[in-house]
Amino acid sequence: MNNGIDSLTFNLSYGIKDRVNDFLPCDIEHNHSPSKSINEIRLWYDYVLDKGYKNIYLIGHSRGGLDIMHFYQTLNVGKQIPIKSVFLLAPIFNNWNDTTKQYETKYNINLNKLLGQPDQKLEIDFLGCENITISSKTFLSYYGPSGRGHGNLQKNLYNTSAKIFIVTASEDNIAADTHKLATSIAKSRKNIELKMIEGSDHFFRDLYFDDLMDILLEATTE
Repeated sequence: MNNGIDSLTFNLSYGIKDRVNDFLPCDIEHNHSPSKSINEIRLWYDYVLDKGYKNIYLIGHSRGGLDIMHFYQTLNVGKQIPIKSVFLLAPIFNNWNDTTKQYETKYNINLNKLLGQPDQKLEIDFLGCENITISSKTFLSYYGPSGRGHGNLQKNLYNTSAKIFIVTASEDNIAADTHKLATSIAKSRKNIELKMIEGSDHFFRDLYFDDLMDILLEATTE
């Protein structure tokens, strides 16, 4: 990179061999899970450590922000030391109560009852895909209530001592509540900074990407 900072960008496989750099396809058999994604991130992180890098910045966008924050919290103290900052770009805040209301209204599915039932096939919206067939086990691994796995971003933020930058977008209609939810956390935690890019959507497209890069570069060159 022109700023002298090396970067490593990788795709989570979601169980797909040699997956291209694109959105997760909907027409696959979804056998992946957040825990498998965390294991893949760990492999790439160990690769970077083996290359001798000492100053590392973690960046995750959308659900990737959820993953990267959980990954950091799973590291022992020794492996956390090289990480100077964690950047969460329009991260997803899973809210179990909102999720249960949404799916009960749209599909007449009681997710709370689903928790105690055997694995079964669902026709349901999942990770941006509409009305796909998926196992309840896979669905709940992503959308299960806070504390049942990796999906509690709010808890991880309150528990971390890492330097965290949360960047939101004012026109985000995917992680629309993120700025509101992150505001109270940032006010109570000195290690967390919250920034909003006015006019941008969830993906920080076009000129808004330049605004995003300005935030990243300023934070990494301090």
